[in-house]
Amino acid sequence: MATQEPPAAWEDRILGYEPDVDPTQLLAHELNARRHPGAQRDALRESLGRVGWVDVVKVNQRTGKVVDGHARVEEAITAGVSVPVLYVDLDEEEERFVLATLDPISALATYDADVVADLTDGLNLESEAVKDLLASAPPAVDLGDDWDGLGGLGGLGEPATHVCSECGHTFGCDR
Repeated sequence: MATQEPPAAWEDRILGYEPDVDPTQLLAHELNARRHPGAQRDALRESLGRVGWVDVVKVNQRTGKVVDGHARVEEAITAGVSVPVLYVDLDEEEERFVLATLDPISALATYDADVVADLTDGLNLESEAVKDLLASAPPAVDLGDDWDGLGGLGGLGEPATHVCSECGHTFGCDR
């Protein structure tokens, strides 16, 4: 099997984290294509009320515009609470690229039916908003032996390998 050249290290665009930002000071991106229906907002409010913040709003420091977390910002404004923000450094083209691709990449994920069943078994789901959210989620997929979604072995019929750029060690994805 041919060894692929490891990619160059990914640039760290994260500048910093602020735990208590006034959401009224953040700018919604005018090109945010996402729309958040009432059922999603109900589930979001239920989740925030039940466990609090477990994800950050992402803001481009250069422009002050939100690149991820518009609904959370809007809900925080309504509730009169601050938001945790992760600041990133992007030029305007990169900002548009992130806004265009971040959520669609996440939406490509599939669900393992057995894991979803294990995850929700015994979970307190008293909230109608959360029950509706889970009922409307994409159908769980039984991946069987296709554990990586690419034919089980990276889609190539042979185990995928990765070479550490620091030490040169080769990691294989054995079963």
